Amino acid sequence: MRCLLFAGLLWTGLSWTGGGAAGLGSGQALAAERYFVQIASVKSDDGARKEWARMQRAHPDLLGDLELSVQSADLGERGVFFRIRTGPFPNRATAQDMCWQIKAAKLGCLVVRDK
Repeated sequence: MRCLLFAGLLWTGLSWTGGGAAGLGSGQALAAERYFVQIASVKSDDGARKEWARMQRAHPDLLGDLELSVQSADLGERGVFFRIRTGPFPNRATAQDMCWQIKAAKLGCLVVRDK
């Protein structure tokens, strides 16, 4: 199992851990704010899952241990889109670190907060 380190926190494939929780605040605050990294948006749920699998194969060291989260978004006349996300990350800094690494691999991304 590979481990990933972002913003002083360690992802073991099951959970985030870190000494002193890196300024995360109370567990209540963690439950209220979850951060995801959005990598792409496509027109179908199946397409989102296929694109995630393709990106994981192309960037196994970066995305291989991360989990897919698909969120649908109805954009009215533009249609329904399926957002390809990974996370949740324990805080914005950790998600931003991941996004910077994704951008360095020539992929697009943005950090989003799930309420």
